[in-house]
Amino acid sequence: MATLGYFLSAEEHDSHELVEAAVLAERTGFRAATISDHFHPWLPEQGQSPFVWSVLGAIAQATTELRVTTAVVCPTIRIHPAIIAQAAATTTLDHHGRHYTVENARLWTLPDAPPPILLSAFGPRSVALAARTCEGYIGAWPAKGLIGRYRELGGRGPALGELKVCWHQSAEEAVRIAHRTWRHEFVPGQGSQDLPTTTHFAQASAVVTEEMVGERIPCGPDPRRHLAAIQAYVDAGDDEVHILQMGPDQQGMLRFYQREILPRFQ
Repeated sequence: MATLGYFLSAEEHDSHELVEAAVLAERTGFRAATISDHFHPWLPEQGQSPFVWSVLGAIAQATTELRVTTAVVCPTIRIHPAIIAQAAATTTLDHHGRHYTVENARLWTLPDAPPPILLSAFGPRSVALAARTCEGYIGAWPAKGLIGRYRELGGRGPALGELKVCWHQSAEEAVRIAHRTWRHEFVPGQGSQDLPTTTHFAQASAVVTEEMVGERIPCGPDPRRHLAAIQAYVDAGDDEVHILQMGPDQQGMLRFYQREILPRFQ
């Protein structure tokens, strides 16, 4: 049986809203959460992108048992790895690498144990790296082949999957919200990795229709669609499935999951 987690979308919510959602998720019954870490949102309509390490401090102060994973940190491009290590309060050593140098670094404020590192892996090379060097695997879809390869190569940490849904009392309105806020998910191929700005993502996703979104994303109040989507991740081998609610109504989704979904996984 997989564990259900709650995905905090920093693309759509400011820091205050993210902390409120984390508190509400914990009260609802979630014990694990994930938070996105980006400099920009994907689309202009999403409209947010707070500095995740500041938000994490506020969440830690406001919750008691919620375990939060960042998904995903990008230290080689935006922030020096030593600074990320300080933010995460893990180990740092002298390092003379291809991209960065660290000398005489010591972190003075440490947790009892270093936080585990999970790797987001979309292909065979990154899956092999996750199995060899990290404590877990993160995927954005139910990738049975990649998870199986991760296990074959010796990966023993948890496999964590991200599932996007849009709960709303009206299925039609849920589709409209999902299309407005996350239609870039349908940008194919390398474009999803290479497009530089929110404007480019908006342009590339202009051909995506509401019908396309409604077919692939669990939208609306039918628990069977949500449960079927979760089951696809479980069948693929994910140990944890973290649910991202599209749009503003986090409270309504959490009440729905507390009533209809979480009891199936406790």
